Amino acid sequence: MTLLYLLQVAFTIWMLVDAVKRRPIIYWYVIIFLPFGPLVYFLAFKIDDYDLAWLRQLVRRPPPAPSIAELRERLRQTPSLANRLRLANALHDARDYAEAAEVFTTILESRPDEPDALYGLGCCQLELGEPEAAAVALQKLCAQNRAYRDYAACLQLAEALGKAGHDDEAIDLLEGVARSSPRPLHRVALARHLIASARIERAQEVLREAIADHERASSTIQRRDRDAAREAAALLKSIASRG
Repeated sequence: MTLLYLLQVAFTIWMLVDAVKRRPIIYWYVIIFLPFGPLVYFLAFKIDDYDLAWLRQLVRRPPPAPSIAELRERLRQTPSLANRLRLANALHDARDYAEAAEVFTTILESRPDEPDALYGLGCCQLELGEPEAAAVALQKLCAQNRAYRDYAACLQLAEALGKAGHDDEAIDLLEGVARSSPRPLHRVALARHLIASARIERAQEVLREAIADHERASSTIQRRDRDAAREAAALLKSIASRG
């Protein structure tokens, strides 16, 4: 009983300290001292500080993804755009980039502006070592919808431009993305291209801004961008270690 009591006191103090930092409405301080109050506070506020996606995945347990053979059969029976895209994406995920590119190209022959097919084709061509070809597909997509998949197409286009030797174009593109969406993810991509182009001071500036903005963000946004913020910090530390 003594141990249980001490644990309860420790938990109450922990929640009270968190409340002082978080500054909720005043009545929450009273709730914390009520029976089960610390637990109520924890579930209302503190639990959001933890990434429980793994637990939700365990509870939900989505059905297994269909195999490529199953997707081929579905496409044979119903040759729809959706089934063709599912097969192409599955081939990409299986690293069969050549066949995936063929399927994406087939889609674009009848629907030349299909965004998912343009993106998929560009990604496949990058993996196949064809950055110039990838840039063509991705530039078309970015002209249609620059913010596609949270600027994923822009990031891939910058990668293609960099590999094709167009570093200035890649950096200009990512500077624009960082202005429109200054998430750590986008700033890290910009910093990497700046480092590759020996623009170290600008890269350090971008990374420091990313880390500072992340620290000022809400807890929800911090959880979302936690991995990218850690990458930004590691990259900044790596630059410093080089002298």
